Amino acid sequence: MNVKVICIFSLFCVLFGTSPSLAEEQITISTNKDYFSAGEIVAVSGTVNSPFQLVAIEIKDADGNTILVRSIESDAQGNFELEFKVPSTAK
Repeated sequence: MNVKVICIFSLFCVLFGTSPSLAEEQITISTNKDYFSAGEIVAVSGTVNSPFQLVAIEIKDADGNTILVRSIESDAQGNFELEFKVPSTAK
């Protein structure tokens, strides 16, 4: 069965040692496609405006069910990347 998956991203940066007044971050994000089927590999990439920031990513299917939650750290240029396989149970 070929099920389409829509990815919704909830992102935030956790800043270490920064006061809340300086905690505003700009985030860009993209994927390798707009829609995904169960079993396909999703490549998520993006940037934040500070290096070595923790970025939390939550992926939901079209019904709003969470299918993945991960935290990754941006590199020295503020870039981050994540790849995952869409589970067969995703709707």
